[in-house]
Amino acid sequence: MDKHKAGYTNAYKVLIVQLLFSVFLFENCNTLNLTPDSLSPQPTQEVDQRETIVTDEQENASLVQQPQPGFSNLPIELQAYILSFLDGKNFHRASLVCQGWRKAAFIAGEERALDLSERRLAKKDCQLLLQVPFSSLILNDCQLGKRKILILSQSMRIKHLVLAKNRLKDSAAEALVSGNLPALTYLNLGYNEIGDTGVKALAKGNLAGLVYLSLRANMIEVAGAKALAKSNLTSLTCLDLGRDLGGNNIEDRGAQALANGNLTALTSLNLGRNEIGDIGAQALARGNLTGLTSLILESNAIEVSGAQALANGNLVALTSLDLRSNCIGVDGVQALANGNLSALTSLDLAANNIKDSGVQALVTGNLASLTCLNLGENKIGISGAQALASSNLTRLTSLNLGRNSIKDSGVQALANGNFVILTSLDLGFNEGITAAGIQALASGNLTALAKLNLQNNYIGDSGAQALVKGNLSALTSLDLDANNIGDTGAKALANGNFVALTSLKLESNKIEAAGVEALANGNLTALRSLDLEKNSIGDSGVEALANGNLVNLTCLNLKSSKIRIKDAGAEILASGKLAGLTSLNLGYNSIENIGARALVNGNLPGLTYLNLTENFVQGRQIDALIDWAGKKFIKLSL
Repeated sequence: MDKHKAGYTNAYKVLIVQLLFSVFLFENCNTLNLTPDSLSPQPTQEVDQRETIVTDEQENASLVQQPQPGFSNLPIELQAYILSFLDGKNFHRASLVCQGWRKAAFIAGEERALDLSERRLAKKDCQLLLQVPFSSLILNDCQLGKRKILILSQSMRIKHLVLAKNRLKDSAAEALVSGNLPALTYLNLGYNEIGDTGVKALAKGNLAGLVYLSLRANMIEVAGAKALAKSNLTSLTCLDLGRDLGGNNIEDRGAQALANGNLTALTSLNLGRNEIGDIGAQALARGNLTGLTSLILESNAIEVSGAQALANGNLVALTSLDLRSNCIGVDGVQALANGNLSALTSLDLAANNIKDSGVQALVTGNLASLTCLNLGENKIGISGAQALASSNLTRLTSLNLGRNSIKDSGVQALANGNFVILTSLDLGFNEGITAAGIQALASGNLTALAKLNLQNNYIGDSGAQALVKGNLSALTSLDLDANNIGDTGAKALANGNFVALTSLKLESNKIEAAGVEALANGNLTALRSLDLEKNSIGDSGVEALANGNLVNLTCLNLKSSKIRIKDAGAEILASGKLAGLTSLNLGYNSIENIGARALVNGNLPGLTYLNLTENFVQGRQIDALIDWAGKKFIKLSL
């Protein structure tokens, strides 16, 4: 449909009246008995016929059912383009208006996704999903069992299907592949414990058209990896077998099977946390996965010989390599820097104990194409930072040096080094960076920085003042958690030159009501996310936020902020200027029933997440909150 957009854009502007008329029709959708939060009653016949479903009530809704002048006479591609601007609910409702609108919705639906995650779907809901005009379904954590999966497996239209965290087990995996999913190219089955038996079913099923498959954290072991390697999933370009906290465990033998199997089309492979050692790394480097451009091997047991094999193998097309939390050390880094991986643009070596000598080996190698480098938690000091600053890694746009010890001198070197196009810099948890280092950072040549992480250092109020007086006005994201910043520093941040800032983290500082009032009424009007967790802002701080000019906020974290929110405070928060909030964290405060009622009845129409954990909400008010959250599809933590 993209090819039609340019040609119809001007027509769309001219025919805006027709669009307004279509909105009028939506107002009449109540005659179809469609409730705002329902999937809407639909037929059970196949949707590829795109037939209009007519109920008794619809037969009497002549305004809706008959062709309308204007909109319905537009070319169908333009109708589809206009419908594509609707949100998911109204887009679905539009598909039920009449046959012509349904056809247009099916064209627009090729680019649309329906997300029903965390909703409890009945079998009849799954049957209705076979007929919605979306080509992508996201059904995370919907408690889907074998019978519901059998229904979904009959979808002729779905291209992308996300079924993570449904506890499907092996029988549901078998049910999925027994159906008819000819259009399916993307399948996410993460966190379902399908095990080797489920994987074997997938490998033998009729999903040969898949190009993306996620089986993250599914209790898959060697036998499952071998089944995948010999499967008919030869179109796969992306395979995720990452483990996370307890999940897959394919070990060296599984890595060997994958490296020498049928999945030669793979360009992206995630084998993180699978207890793969040097033998597995060697097999991957020497196998037939020569098309790989992205390889994730984080949190395995790869040492020097494994790193040497990867560096000198046939993975010359790699552009992204993740080896964080292995044991490659200085010698492993030296091998990587001088091997065949000159095409790398992203390299993650966090937590590998490479120290300053490893950094020096890295910067003298042939990895000059790197744009993203993660060296966090590697015992890097001042000399390592200086080596980086004067290296040939001038294409870097993202650099992570968190959890090291580069101190103020290292920061000064970075600020005055060769990183003039750097847009993201992580210096969190260095514990030696003070206001002096911040002064150098702010006045250096890192003028392109958009994202800066300084959490858990010692910059204080003077460091905050130095930040806003420098040349870092391009910042959009700033993390200053746990930096001993008080009201003076907060006022400086509020009134400085950070007008482009959209995300600000100030957790665990010493900011009180006066500092919050400054933040709420300063220059930070572009802020969408603000984190003030573990500050002592109290009810007066909440009132300042609600009445300030942070009208673009969508995410607000006030956890453990000594908030009581009884009568006035709760009403101000709920009825103030924060109507755009989608996520609100008020956990671990002292909010009582009055505050909870005010939140329920207030002006927070876009809320999708509310945390009231460890407050003083009691009795019937808890039931009222749960009922309210259920009706509004708000994720509620109590």
